Amino acid sequence: MKRRREEREEEAAWLEEEKARASRQQEEEQHAEWEKKADEFHLKQAHERSKIRINEGRAKPIDMLAKNLISDDMDIEMSEPYKIFRGSRPPFSWSNRFDSGSQT
Repeated sequence: MKRRREEREEEAAWLEEEKARASRQQEEEQHAEWEKKADEFHLKQAHERSKIRINEGRAKPIDMLAKNLISDDMDIEMSEPYKIFRGSRPPFSWSNRFDSGSQT
């Protein structure tokens, strides 16, 4: 009688662990799905911001690259990639940085 009770308690503990494990797995799947949806939303918003900047005439070089790579209802302008960056300046100049002797 005592042995049967111990077996039932062990079985109940095992079932409880399995329920907890299944619950954790389901939560992880929901979280992964949520992260995927969030990433898709942020990518879509980045594309929309890029389209708006292009339409308003204040496109960044990355917008022009995106315009050439992603062609959903935007006209494709094929040109040499280096021309997109012509006239833009880098965030800092390596030669100026090392010529001045500063390490910042």
